[in-house]
Amino acid sequence: MSWAYAGISPTETTEEPGFKDIVDALGGVEVDVPMTIDDEDAGGHVDEGLQTLNGDQALILCRARHAYDEFGDGDRYRAANQRLVLSAIAKKILTSDAATMVGSVQALSQYVTTDLEITDILSIAQSMRGLDPEKDIYTAMEPTTSAYINGGWYEYLDAKAWKTMMSRVDQGLPPTEEDEVDETSGTVLATTGSGEANEEKKSAPPSSNDKKSSTVVVKNGNGLAGAGAEAAEKLEARGYTVETGNADSFDYTQTIVIYERGDQATEAREIANAIGVGKAQQNTGEYVFDGDFLVVLGADW
Repeated sequence: MSWAYAGISPTETTEEPGFKDIVDALGGVEVDVPMTIDDEDAGGHVDEGLQTLNGDQALILCRARHAYDEFGDGDRYRAANQRLVLSAIAKKILTSDAATMVGSVQALSQYVTTDLEITDILSIAQSMRGLDPEKDIYTAMEPTTSAYINGGWYEYLDAKAWKTMMSRVDQGLPPTEEDEVDETSGTVLATTGSGEANEEKKSAPPSSNDKKSSTVVVKNGNGLAGAGAEAAEKLEARGYTVETGNADSFDYTQTIVIYERGDQATEAREIANAIGVGKAQQNTGEYVFDGDFLVVLGADW
């Protein structure tokens, strides 16, 4: 079953009635927060882990974007967290008893604009009662490639992948073939209704001794002696083949991880996580290198 996604505006204020009031009207929702959120622009702090979020906390999670700056494009993670919270809302309503469901729908109706009558909404909710979003509802977002340009992330629609996704949806299939979980942050990016996404999050990460097929070129862009060797050691411990050298200058202020193709974005963020610093960005033709990924160490190393 597909889930009609409604986004939460990042500019909504916590003083306005709306999303947070819906969560509070339900008595909070249980969410497995993928990572600790510290994002003043989003409204504050939310701890990592399984917990019941109130309206303010849920809104922080749904707004958070800059908390993911070190991993890459924050909008992608924010959208995934919005789907996570919306699924939690759906689960709480759909797994409740009939009387609670009626009370919840009536309480929530004041925050929703629709041409449906309350009785129609209740009828739909009753027909879906008992569905589990983890196993009966799938989520995803349109396929894009990311680029970090002039201090900001830009998303470009991958038209070919989009057509493939929509062809699957037209056939009644989930948008993606497999659940997708970002290994660096634990964020669930797509689910197929298989219930495997959470199992993947709980499973142990691959052994650091597993040999990787990718080659990483590490360039010292800060002039610190031994910086390249230290980064190379961390990546080699993860199984990567590493080549080192100096960048074209020692004036880089920020460590960057460059990748060529959109399907390399997740691994690029894993590389940044492995060395402990760096932003992943797709190559726009500015960088020429022989390996699969290029790491340029900056002053933040």
